[in-house]
Amino acid sequence: MAQYLDNDEEGIVDDQLVLNKMIENKTFTVMWKNKNDLNIDPPYGREVQDLGNDETHPNYVSNGKTGEFDATLEEVLHIINNAGHSFVYPEVFGQNIGSGLANLMDIARVGQFMTIPCEYSINAWYTYDDQTCDYSNC
Repeated sequence: MAQYLDNDEEGIVDDQLVLNKMIENKTFTVMWKNKNDLNIDPPYGREVQDLGNDETHPNYVSNGKTGEFDATLEEVLHIINNAGHSFVYPEVFGQNIGSGLANLMDIARVGQFMTIPCEYSINAWYTYDDQTCDYSNC
């Protein structure tokens, strides 16, 4: 998370507004061992991201990005985007149809889809079939 928030690694958060919003949103990540351990309701007014034990492979980066991908990289970025960027810059990173990010996703998928299509256009260069990935989660 530190490298995402301080990408140039000079010891100062690159966008203090994003960090402030994450703090305001009482952002946290919960790690679970088994998927059925995740049967929780996050406290009201908090932004949460889950991370599974079986998704975590810290040797991925230290081994030259070989082996099983460490989803921690993705899930930590999700919480920064969900609790920070999308609140501070909603017109660009908003998790809704019409934001800059959503418009670019529509271009990449060659269409606007409320459900995952059975088949994407041959011209699509971004195709994804995760049922949890929609305009509010991608």
